Amino acid sequence: MKITNVETYLLDIPLKQRAITDSQTRLESVEFVAVRLDTDEGINGWGFNWNYTKGTRAVQAIIDDTYAPKLIGKDPLMYKTVLRELHYTNHFIGQVGITRVALCAVELAFWDIKLKVANLPLWKYLGPMKDKVKAYNTDGGWLQVTTDELIKDMTALVERGYDAVKMKLGLPDPREDFKRVRAVRKAIGDDIKLMVDVNTVWDLKTSKVWGRKLEELDVYWLEEPMNPFDIKKLMPKKLMPN
Repeated sequence: MKITNVETYLLDIPLKQRAITDSQTRLESVEFVAVRLDTDEGINGWGFNWNYTKGTRAVQAIIDDTYAPKLIGKDPLMYKTVLRELHYTNHFIGQVGITRVALCAVELAFWDIKLKVANLPLWKYLGPMKDKVKAYNTDGGWLQVTTDELIKDMTALVERGYDAVKMKLGLPDPREDFKRVRAVRKAIGDDIKLMVDVNTVWDLKTSKVWGRKLEELDVYWLEEPMNPFDIKKLMPKKLMPN
């Protein structure tokens, strides 16, 4: 089997519901890049990736200009070798960021071909141990809603059958975040897992202080409190070079 053609598509899909907001972004639509790999055996594979903000056109350009010429003639079932080659073509412009987003979309297209050849869904192909998995929902916990709206949205998720829900934090005053978490915990009860996501806007001190406070409300996890790329703030001072 050989790849004969590569096509990409840039999609900007508006949200059906209201705009949503976290500590970093206000979102009214979601950009996707889609890639289709055609083969000489009539099997094609689709891969997708997405972005909260605009800029996915750059991802599309990486696939079209850098990856697509190298994909033609390759065996998609030898995808690990092909992906390694594509990864190292990005030596000068970088191997993370938009190049990695583009590579992930291509890899998903490889997987789509592989699963069509096997005639199996992914979960069965990987060899599952069970046929059901736990799910949680974060679609009710956005920052732009009032506390009353937040409670209404989160309790609606619980009524739909979710036993784990997640809400966004990252308001200018962490005390207001804490009040909202406390109100939600009271509304949904103690048996529901409650997770929170700060989207990286806290500093180390805020993370430590309010992380401990959130334990009082039995928060199941605290997600992305700090910027992972701010190494100096993440590293203990005793380990920092002079």
